[in-house]
Amino acid sequence: MIETRSRWEGDRVPKNLLRLSVGLEDTDELWADLEQALSKA
Repeated sequence: MIETRSRWEGDRVPKNLLRLSVGLEDTDELWADLEQALSKA
């Protein structure tokens, strides 16, 4: 899951922050998912 800054309030959080949360999945599968998501951006 990727969340943007709008989830948090206050000036301590950089405006361009993205938070990446991952589970207990195979590392190769996580990299493949991330590469696929970024290629669509």
